Parts: sequence; C-alpha cells; structure tokens
Amino acid sequence: MTTAELNQSTQISGFPFPLTKDDHAFFQRQIHDRVGIVLGWNKAPMMSRRLSQRLRVLGVADFSAYRRMLEDDPQSSEWQCVINAVTTNKTAFFRELHHFKLLENVLQRMVRQGSKRIRLWSAACSTGEEPFSMAMVAYHLLRGSGVDFKILATDIDDQILGQAQAAHYSIEARSALPKFAQALVRPVNGDSIVIAPEVRDLVTFKLHNLVSDNWPMNGPIDMIFCRNVLIYFDRTDQARIIKRMVGLLGDPGYLCLGHAEGLPSDLKSLSRAEVPNSYVVSVAQRVLEVS
Repeated sequence: MTTAELNQSTQISGFPFPLTKDDHAFFQRQIHDRVGIVLGWNKAPMMSRRLSQRLRVLGVADFSAYRRMLEDDPQSSEWQCVINAVTTNKTAFFRELHHFKLLENVLQRMVRQGSKRIRLWSAACSTGEEPFSMAMVAYHLLRGSGVDFKILATDIDDQILGQAQAAHYSIEARSALPKFAQALVRPVNGDSIVIAPEVRDLVTFKLHNLVSDNWPMNGPIDMIFCRNVLIYFDRTDQARIIKRMVGLLGDPGYLCLGHAEGLPSDLKSLSRAEVPNSYVVSVAQRVLEVS
C-alpha cells in the first residue's frame, strides 16, 4: 500500500487487528509525548503489525479496546511494552567502522596526553553490539595503562537491554569481528558466543529516555555515540537532545551521529572531526551559546 493510499484509507486492514486512524492517532501522540518517537500514518502498518502481538498476548479484542485500557491507566506498565514494540533495534558489531577508527585515535591521543579518566556513552545501545565494540577497542588499547575507563550504554527498550546485558550473540557474529576483537569473545555450546568478562565489565547498561528531564549521567563525557536514533525524532527534539549532549562533552569531546543525521543549524560549538558524521566540541563557542 502506498502512502497516498494510506492517507485515503480509514484503517489498516490485512492484519489480525485492524488499526483505525483514530486509534493510530492516539498511539502516535502518546508515543511521541512519552519517548519522542514520531510514527506518522505511513508507519501505521508497522505499528499495527507489532502491537497486534500485544493484543494476542493480552487477549484484547481490538485496538479500540487496547486503547481504552491504556487511557484508563496512563501509568500502566503496559506502556513499556508499547514502547518496546515500536522501537527499531538494528545494529551490528563495528557498524560504521570509521567511528571506531576515530575512537581508537581519540583514546591513543588521550593516553599520550596523560588522561587518567575516560568516559564514553552509547546513547541507543540496542542489543549491545555498539557499546561492546567500543569496549573491545578500549580494552585492546588501554589494558594495563591504569586509565579509569567506563562506558554507559542506554536504551528506551527494557527488553532489549536485557538481551544486551546477557552479552550472548550468534556464532556467525564472531567471523565479522576484527581479528583483535575475536580474541575477546568466548564460544558457548558451539553455536553462540559471549563477550569476555574483562570487556563486559567495562559497560554499564541503563534504561534511559532521551526526551526525559532526568538524564542518568554526569559530564564530562569524552565521546558520545548517538547513531541512527535521532532520525526517529522531530527537529525540535533532535536539536534539544544534541544540545544537551554537547553540554556533557569534555574539552575536547566528540559526538558521532548516523549517516542520515546532522546538527541543528544554530549550533556552532561543534565542528567536523576527521571522519564522516563526527564532530568535536569547541568549548569557547559552547560558553558563548550558553551565556
């Protein structure tokens, strides 16, 4: 079904539970207000398909009944299930390799300059491949250096965070790892791998909503990976999130975005770093923007 056909239709059919435009508008508004994700009518087939699984689990007759159930209890834990269902969790080890080359360069530079404390943040960590890739680079470069190194990994999906914390992946994932990283995973029963404990211990996982008022971290943070997540937000929330991240970055501090993401036009405190979709903060300009 094309976007034009969707706009002419009153509901999405062809799924176990048809989704009307009114019901879609309710879920669209609530999801945006709660976690910032924008799901227009063109995303209604995806929403219907994913949320239909919740209706089957709960034995709810249709989307209108599901909507009434959630309207009656705005604080229901079922809302977390809604959020989990509509989030997209596409990731891989060492995805967009140039950012990990930048991380390697930054870590080496910081060690040469005598840094004793390094903090990184994976701001949409999904099933954990991104923060564990960061941790593998750091462990490979920093072990025995005495540097106090930690990675915070956050996501809005509590179910996916549980998978990330388990640190188990398919055996096929090992062959896709760089050679140095292959030594940092352990085989399990011949059909899967687990991240080595010395790498796993570098990462702390937390549930976090990027549009919430309370952020569970303090600066300075040396590098933030926020890749392929801001595309799901509107421009206002994108700008607010990026500016808040810039406020947490150190001197210098680096921000890595996805290939389809960019900076707000009025943000002057970041300049391009040496690899694509990467930026370094200008502390002097940041002070001027805040003042």
